[in-house]
Amino acid sequence: MKKQKYARTEPNAYRQHAERQIRQGWQVGVGSMFYTLLAVTFNEYSSYINLRYIQTPDEFLVIAVLSGLIFLKSHLGALLMVVYFTVHKLILLASGRYHFASVMVIDLFLAYFYMRAARGTYLLRKPI
Repeated sequence: MKKQKYARTEPNAYRQHAERQIRQGWQVGVGSMFYTLLAVTFNEYSSYINLRYIQTPDEFLVIAVLSGLIFLKSHLGALLMVVYFTVHKLILLASGRYHFASVMVIDLFLAYFYMRAARGTYLLRKPI
């Protein structure tokens, strides 16, 4: 009897993996929104310390809508989040608004989870 080289993954394992990626994607979006809300309110009432924004307060609503679409497991919403986030950060980089390496590291972290969410929505709809 020959031993199989590759074990076949159960369809339920694909679904669980995809749903975990999607959950992590929308949770990261909500987390960045709450941090931005905290930074805006803290900077409004504090005159001594200013918190750096992960995302600008202007894009708060866009991230909220796209995170909601990721929560609803929308493939288009997840792809729009990746495209919007990437293009917006490239524009900020080209305009010279990135002054801190820590913000770039956080943005790479966020982009990684948004891409994983987009991949998860693809895996969820992929026929097995």
